[in-house]
Amino acid sequence: MTRSTAITRFPSVLNPDGVSKNELLNFPAIFATAPSPRMSERYTFLSTADIIEPLLKEGYVVTNVSQRATRHGHRDPRFTRHCVRLRDTSRKPVVGGVYPEVVISNSHDGQSRYTMHGGILRLDCLNGLTTSLLNFKGVSLFHRGELEPMLMAIREGISKASEAIDVVQKMTAKKLSTQSQRNFAKKAAELVWDTVDFDTNVLLNSRRSADEGDSLWLVLNRVQENLIRGGVEIQHTVGQGRPATTRGITNLRRSLDLNLDLWQLAAKQVTN
Repeated sequence: MTRSTAITRFPSVLNPDGVSKNELLNFPAIFATAPSPRMSERYTFLSTADIIEPLLKEGYVVTNVSQRATRHGHRDPRFTRHCVRLRDTSRKPVVGGVYPEVVISNSHDGQSRYTMHGGILRLDCLNGLTTSLLNFKGVSLFHRGELEPMLMAIREGISKASEAIDVVQKMTAKKLSTQSQRNFAKKAAELVWDTVDFDTNVLLNSRRSADEGDSLWLVLNRVQENLIRGGVEIQHTVGQGRPATTRGITNLRRSLDLNLDLWQLAAKQVTN
């Protein structure tokens, strides 16, 4: 018998004003009520819904939700890795439509432990950056079922993520020379590819007029979007030197790690 290769995909939903409950229901892992049968008795189940629902009652909103695609017969979509971003609606956007968030990642099948990081969403392009501050490196916990400490950590995370706005202001004020922009793009490309055999200056191209400029903040946003979304036409310089188009990064873990690395790459230029 041939195993089915059908893939269940869960398109990311983004709404800075709040993702609706009906939309959240399209992501089954959020509402799992038990762990995968594959997990041992030592595993303590931690419901993502139990984490976010008390926060929604306090005035938080979910701004973005995504879940790993699953191939039939490999992983059960009720338990796979998923990511939820939340913001406190009492905190208004600043610095040209930027506001702080927290980014929660979880799974119920052993793919990952529960993690939380700071986040920033820029309204101009609805492009989410994940931040890692020097005094708030994120929270990474094994599943222990301790809900209230995690809720407290999320509230603290929102507060600490707000401190990233100060870093954004410094990035906005810092102007990069043409060569410095090229150096940043090259270092960013090296975070994605083991061998960079194309002109990385293409990562500096702007997709909208609001992103044009020489500030570190705008350079970071352009490079981040081009790497995460893909679709950038490149020309390889080795082998047969064929033209190609970069692929977007859809893997949740890889996207989160790249966001953190890009933030740190840029933050070093204003925090050192």
